[in-house]
Amino acid sequence: MNTTGNTKSSTGLDDWLIFMSVVMAASVYAAAWTIPNAVLPQMRGDLSVSIDEISWVVTATVVAGAIGIPLTPWLANRFGAKKLMLSTLGAFSLGSVMVGTATTFEEVIIWRVVAALSGSPIIALSQAVTLETFKSDKRTMAFSIWSIGMVSGWVFAPTVGAWLADLVSWRLTFLSIVPFGLVAMMCCYIFMPDAKKTTRVKFDWFGYINLATALTMIQLVVNRGQRMDWFESPGILIASGIGCIAFYLYIIHTLHCKNPFLNWEIFSDRNFVLGLLMTMIYAYVGLVPLVVLPTMLEQLRGLEVTTIGLLLVPRGIAQMLGMIAVGILASRMDPRILLIGGLIVFSGSSAYMAHYTLTIGITDIILPTIFQGFSMAFIWIPIMALMYATIDDKLRTSAASMVSLTYSLSSSLGVALAITVLQRSLQTNHEEIGGFIDPTRKVFLFDEISSMWNIFDTTKLLAIENEITLQAYSISYANVFWLLTLSTTVIIPLVFLLRRPSEN
Repeated sequence: MNTTGNTKSSTGLDDWLIFMSVVMAASVYAAAWTIPNAVLPQMRGDLSVSIDEISWVVTATVVAGAIGIPLTPWLANRFGAKKLMLSTLGAFSLGSVMVGTATTFEEVIIWRVVAALSGSPIIALSQAVTLETFKSDKRTMAFSIWSIGMVSGWVFAPTVGAWLADLVSWRLTFLSIVPFGLVAMMCCYIFMPDAKKTTRVKFDWFGYINLATALTMIQLVVNRGQRMDWFESPGILIASGIGCIAFYLYIIHTLHCKNPFLNWEIFSDRNFVLGLLMTMIYAYVGLVPLVVLPTMLEQLRGLEVTTIGLLLVPRGIAQMLGMIAVGILASRMDPRILLIGGLIVFSGSSAYMAHYTLTIGITDIILPTIFQGFSMAFIWIPIMALMYATIDDKLRTSAASMVSLTYSLSSSLGVALAITVLQRSLQTNHEEIGGFIDPTRKVFLFDEISSMWNIFDTTKLLAIENEITLQAYSISYANVFWLLTLSTTVIIPLVFLLRRPSEN
């Protein structure tokens, strides 16, 4: 599908204006996606709900966003990329206004779902427009700029949101998104041309309903599983069963459907399939440190939330600088070399973090996160450039939608996996370390030890318990970082199977 109506052979000013408009739209949506994470405590207190209830704000966002993404190719073909982008930005901005003015918890959930669902095509559309606008020799630089916009939204939105919440109210964080959404909408209206209309295709409602049901159940299981003790919970078992049945019906139906709403031709491209596999890994290894590091620094080092947020900012800045570097190097180097280098550096920095102890200093925290952020740019941008290098032009929107869906699902699954590893390791390590606490051990007979760790004194026994828990947490976090190290290392051989994009 021609998303921009662009038929010129070179990239001119008009193309750059189109491109920057969709980059702004993607950045605003990315900011709105992460901003609730910073204000959940304030929302919980203001709305008088429990921790488990307020977590539904995040769960509802993830689920709604996931089920909306597969609709993008059909909607873009049916109404055109420009009309779809304008309508999604408008509905998304309206949803953000309603969240900021909601008076009850139920209203917050409903309007958050509306905002996430209506805005879900934005990322895929912006990628499709980027592919349409730039030829292969310029796409890496374009994806670098596009990624900088995305990362700036992800990195700075929670920090600014927390500041606005402390200054005024959590409601202002959602309302502050609206002006940027309207500016992006105005730019897209002015600069995006109307795409050529394509033949109207009957929508595959049965396939979509089954896939949407499967995605909803998967996201519910992933996001609620740890809280509900996974398959020990009847609710998780029921959701898993429904999800499996719906996905089975979707596969069977799609194999016999003449016009499925997701075009399976994209999976005949080797670069695209390998790129999707790497996207699955990247999606979770990039997000997991942002999830586990704050809790680790709070539990093991006793740092305040504001301090932790400031310590993570260099990671985002390094990632943006890395994207600029990749954009410069891409025209001179094979993107596969850049990708391998990024994977090696990320793996090495994760291995370094796996050696964290209870005495880690500020430098030990900042340096590896900077290397991680820098290397992420060298992973993600080459993956995107190689993945789209050989895809057929008519499949761009379907391919971009599949990438967005894969990223969303993989990030949720990856975080759930990391949290499960953390919790299970904590339990195992706590039991193993506790097994060494024995009054018959000679070490407890030394005066300098018994004065602090007397197991016959209730207060000192509690101190022993706290120390065991801290040490168990330390080992558990190390296991999570080893998981990241292994995940990025094992996909390095896949890079050699990728074809280099042709210069045309």
